[in-house]
Amino acid sequence: MSDEIPARFDRPSFDSWIDSLESSDKSILDNAADSYDRWPSVIRALKNFDHSGFVGYVADVLMDNKAKRNEMQLREVLYHLCLAIYELERKINTTKLEIDRIKPQMPILSDVYLDTGMRSYQIEKIEYLKNILVNSIIDYDRELDEKISIFNLLDSLTISQIRAAIFVNVNYRIMKLEEIAHELGVENAYARQICMSLNGMGLLNITDIGGWGQRSGGNEFGPTEYGKQFVAYVVES
Repeated sequence: MSDEIPARFDRPSFDSWIDSLESSDKSILDNAADSYDRWPSVIRALKNFDHSGFVGYVADVLMDNKAKRNEMQLREVLYHLCLAIYELERKINTTKLEIDRIKPQMPILSDVYLDTGMRSYQIEKIEYLKNILVNSIIDYDRELDEKISIFNLLDSLTISQIRAAIFVNVNYRIMKLEEIAHELGVENAYARQICMSLNGMGLLNITDIGGWGQRSGGNEFGPTEYGKQFVAYVVES
């Protein structure tokens, strides 16, 4: 990736790009639809034995709402794809990118972005995926499989895990568990669970592991080289 610090980019707002509802927290109906979508088909089939029609009515409402939200999801993903194209055009105009070198992987990486984005119901996560798309396209040196693995890794992480990985690796220093928990706004026990899981993925180090007969650690965590590379792809394009 280029070391150049890009000028501030005035992005078009979502409303200016497509007519849509303003973003808001999920409604009760949205959450119900999510739960309903996870029910086994054999449970949903019980509506066929509901003579009152009530269960069938609820099922139809929830599935209709799910379809509408899928449409909104697609619009949000395409909007961020539009932003990625704008940012790529700006980088082409302001840096010495070799267009012929970035063209071959663009269709594949765009497909991976779209596929991953449609599984990401948080706008924050879609923003990170957009950054990965831009950075992976302009990175000549990294292999295609490695770029795809970054998409897959982000897809597997929760927002709290992503924020913890960013917080420690951007600051690039050893941090106390309490400091990480405060940044995430969670209890220490949950923050430890998050950081331990990131250690297993190579995104954080456990830095207070003791020797023979000492405590096993988990109260201090530090950055890793892989974590630093991952965050560089995720944080900014």
